[in-house]
Amino acid sequence: MAKLSTFVGVKELRENLGQYITNIAKGQSFTVIKRSRPVFKISPIADDGQWEEVADFTKLKKGGVKISEVLSRLYRVQDGEVYLLAVERRSDTTYNNL
Repeated sequence: MAKLSTFVGVKELRENLGQYITNIAKGQSFTVIKRSRPVFKISPIADDGQWEEVADFTKLKKGGVKISEVLSRLYRVQDGEVYLLAVERRSDTTYNNL
């Protein structure tokens, strides 16, 4: 792959996505071109403190945890009914029956 420019075609982006992700994480932005027209821009997310790690399942088990394992601990099925076992209650949210 040649030196990355600030303009990238859709095919080039798709074929070398990992390299573009690495460079975006380092602060570089790219304008994506399709049929000689710019269609969107990719740029790093501003670190404004809004993103937080909720759970890193790779820390629990090498390779992560299967979604079925996670869901089996959140929901219980009894007599054909699905029950949510744990939920954070907030005063500004209305919860409906699941």
